[in-house]
Amino acid sequence: MTVLLVAATGGHLAQLNDLAPRIPGVDENAVWVTFDNPQSRSMLRDRPHVFVPYTDSRDAGTALRNVPIAAGIIRQIKPSLVVSTGNAIAVSFLPAARLAGIPAAYIESAARAEGPSLTGRIMRRVPGVQLFSQYEDWATPPWNYAGSIFDKFAAA
Repeated sequence: MTVLLVAATGGHLAQLNDLAPRIPGVDENAVWVTFDNPQSRSMLRDRPHVFVPYTDSRDAGTALRNVPIAAGIIRQIKPSLVVSTGNAIAVSFLPAARLAGIPAAYIESAARAEGPSLTGRIMRRVPGVQLFSQYEDWATPPWNYAGSIFDKFAAA
């Protein structure tokens, strides 16, 4: 089975790209879901991907309208796991995955050094979504710490 990797373009997609090799089950068959722009076309050119309608970071209406699209993609791909680094695109996909009985995980952005974003606070309310912080400092239940994009950096 395949893993579905879901992220908004920009930093969210860049972070998920960096974190993906550490996620169990992610291989060359993982399917990426994001918005269509030059970054995503370049980064995902040789990888399985699906472009979905753009959702602004606090656009609850579009996020809710995209739930049927998310559910359709999940039904078609039948992933073994759905992982997102956000932002509002996670609100469309992770609850749909959980409703389909598929494990789902939300990895908070490394930009959130002091606590979860609005998307993170919403995901906390979705039963069964595993929550991950990229900062050990605030990784208290229900948040887990499993590493960060900063792990590859070393002080010189």
